[in-house]
Amino acid sequence: MNLDPKDGGAWINQGNALYGLEKYEQSLEAYEEALKLDIRNIKAWKYKGSAMGHLGKHTEALEAFEEALQLDSKDDGAWKYKGDALYCLGKYTEALEAFEEALQLDPKNAIVLYKLACVYSKVQKTDLCLDYLKQAIIIDEKLKKECIKDPDFDNVRMDPRFKSLIDI
Repeated sequence: MNLDPKDGGAWINQGNALYGLEKYEQSLEAYEEALKLDIRNIKAWKYKGSAMGHLGKHTEALEAFEEALQLDSKDDGAWKYKGDALYCLGKYTEALEAFEEALQLDPKNAIVLYKLACVYSKVQKTDLCLDYLKQAIIIDEKLKKECIKDPDFDNVRMDPRFKSLIDI
């Protein structure tokens, strides 16, 4: 593929193609090229963070998402991804704050509601966990299948309310 080395959008597209092929190191290189051309490219920061997360580099992912949020504090996706990174780092209180911020910006986001349920499960707040999980499933019923096998819900799995949510 011929790529104009001065076209940041082309670098992002290449990075996304590589990301889709699970070639995260190579996608990361492409996103970094895009950032060399435009350090204020929010998409490049978010995609860089996602690639870092897939590589298990959650601290670096968090830094990338924070860069994106410095550029646009109203980017709900950046808040969600920041929450993901914090969750992976075991910083549950901070993850909750990031997910809540994302939810403020996009109140009907089933994935964010689901992520909140995951964190509340981890911190043993069963009522909040099940409330957010119920909201997520109401918006996207496909999440029922996810939560059945998601280990984040191991400590609420035997709760009758959990069982009724997933109809088992």
